[in-house]
Amino acid sequence: MTTQVGESTLGGALRAELGLLAELKAQLVEQRAAIAADDTGALESVIQQISRTLLTLREARRQRTLLLEMVTGEPGVALAEAADLLPVNDAPGFRAL
Repeated sequence: MTTQVGESTLGGALRAELGLLAELKAQLVEQRAAIAADDTGALESVIQQISRTLLTLREARRQRTLLLEMVTGEPGVALAEAADLLPVNDAPGFRAL
């Protein structure tokens, strides 16, 4: 995978992960409201939603790890370290993600 294609794919994955985190945040707000309202039905529903979101988030993070390895060529690299492992010409585009 070329670095440019990898960066584009990784950028999409990071945006999807951010969307999942925003969804989780909204669900936690819903959960808090259900607790405050003593609404057991709503609480059970939101707990199921949170569970599904967490599973999806775990998969998104697993995919991010694989994409980082493909882009940098290094296994187990952290997102914060990835730009330092790219060729100098490719790093600025990656940092803009």
